[in-house]
Amino acid sequence: MDQKKTERKAALLRTIGMADAYGEINNAIGRASVAYMFHQADALKELFSFEEESELCFPGTEKAGGAEAVARAIDSLVGAPLRAGEMTDCHLCSPHVEFESDTFSAVCSWEVLSAIAEPTPGGEEPAKAVWAFGTLDALFVLREKGWLIQKISYRRKVRCDYDRGWAEEVSA
Repeated sequence: MDQKKTERKAALLRTIGMADAYGEINNAIGRASVAYMFHQADALKELFSFEEESELCFPGTEKAGGAEAVARAIDSLVGAPLRAGEMTDCHLCSPHVEFESDTFSAVCSWEVLSAIAEPTPGGEEPAKAVWAFGTLDALFVLREKGWLIQKISYRRKVRCDYDRGWAEEVSA
């Protein structure tokens, strides 16, 4: 009887730990999203494990592998200050966090809905409004500092001008 009780306690503690980790991972990806939107490269770098296995892949950039390449890719993506009229508003939806059997890593994904304002060259015209939809995939690893991003990639599904819509024909 004591063995069953011990096993139930262990299972409960593991479940509680995974629930805490789920919250920590979702908070970390939320902080990463904000750092990305506001071009806060240093804040974004704080959320990465920076190991040789580290990877970053976003549309319009080459896949970066390894600690140094990922740091350079982050600087390239968000290292420059926001331009006048520039905005990216990302909404992370449908979180999926699956813990590996070791419970020290988690495979994760989120659907991303974005409203974007892209300044025109020279800024003479109003910024161009754009919709973008895609999937953000990540591998988080548990380290001394907490749950950190080891690998992340964004797969864009749709990117279109706001004023033209994302379909040629629509039904009312």
